Amino acid sequence: MSNYNYDSRSVCAECFSDEGIKNFIEGAAESNECSFCGMVSNEPIAARFKSVATHINDSLYQEYDDAANCMSYVSAEGGYLGETWPTYELLVDVIALELPRDEDDSLFNALVHRLDDNAWCQRNPYSLTYAQETEFGWKHFCHVVKHQRRYFFRDGDQRDSEILSPGELLETILNYALRIGLIVGIKRGALKVVRARPQREGEKFEAALDLGPPPLEKATQSNRMSPAGVVMFYGSDQVQTALRETAQTLGSGTYALGEFFNAREIVILDLANLPGIPSLFQEIPDSMEYNPRPVLQFLHHVSWEISQPVERDGREHIEYVPSQVVTEFVRSSSGEAGRIDGIRYPSAVPPGLASYVLFADQDNVAVPDDKRPSVRGDDRWLELVARSERQVTTEDLRLAGRNGQTCD
Repeated sequence: MSNYNYDSRSVCAECFSDEGIKNFIEGAAESNECSFCGMVSNEPIAARFKSVATHINDSLYQEYDDAANCMSYVSAEGGYLGETWPTYELLVDVIALELPRDEDDSLFNALVHRLDDNAWCQRNPYSLTYAQETEFGWKHFCHVVKHQRRYFFRDGDQRDSEILSPGELLETILNYALRIGLIVGIKRGALKVVRARPQREGEKFEAALDLGPPPLEKATQSNRMSPAGVVMFYGSDQVQTALRETAQTLGSGTYALGEFFNAREIVILDLANLPGIPSLFQEIPDSMEYNPRPVLQFLHHVSWEISQPVERDGREHIEYVPSQVVTEFVRSSSGEAGRIDGIRYPSAVPPGLASYVLFADQDNVAVPDDKRPSVRGDDRWLELVARSERQVTTEDLRLAGRNGQTCD
């Protein structure tokens, strides 16, 4: 038998780190023994190597191609006009395929032998990749809204056809969020949002209107999701997050904490609970009408960008503009997504924590025995259910990093 005649062999999921390949093998397993790492089980754990290699090969063509199909070749210039890779370099340097049990390189050599022997190149090599389109589209959007205009976007604007216009980028955020299921309805009383307010000497915030969104005359700062003059409610998913987002130094007094629930069903755009980006080798079910990989690459990039901390050095009025424009677009949504009441986004402090911006001002805060005239059809859906006080501790600030938002 030839050293490279592996078609009769089987390979198990544990020989790969990539989740897409592991899932394929688990779904196609028919052998109780892995020919490469030697693992044996009472149940099928390994799929035919030939089938696995074919799946990897076919998957590569989603984002890569044979340079002979799409690149210019000029002998005088030394070959193809563009970057190419032999199969082994594509797997090692570009894909970074990990084979945790392949101590003798037998699996790697088998793959190199079994995959197409191409001069591999990027699919559509003379165009931007999808990741580049997303990155450059966001940079273009930021440049326009920071330095050119931020209120009106016309589709007829002349632009690079490979890069989304500002208006298209905003539409894409909501369209993709709908596809992935990030427009989420929350039943009455199911949302808990904590807001922290520093209390200066002699101050004591106890009432819902004190602990909730600020009055119009106090909305004088530019915040992550709202410009000066526009009131929104900022909060976090837990007390520790709220303190880390608000406190900057020890010994800065007592913090009043207000815990609010939603007094009616609301709808939020949840950018803090994004599914992971699928592997290039993840099978796409026939029932799925789109490829989730580029969709989630785009949404992860947008979520990361709008959550980045910004120093309050005077430039925050400019640096916050992109996230403010996205927020205003979401708030004004009236299409398929319907009305959206807020955004959940990753906190600017350690990963895994979340913050909220809710599209509510003081007219939306429920107050006991309220005698205030209603200006929104009695839509008072933000209700204070608990109040407490805390001194800021070293632990509260330990992972805080830079302040990501200000709660006026």
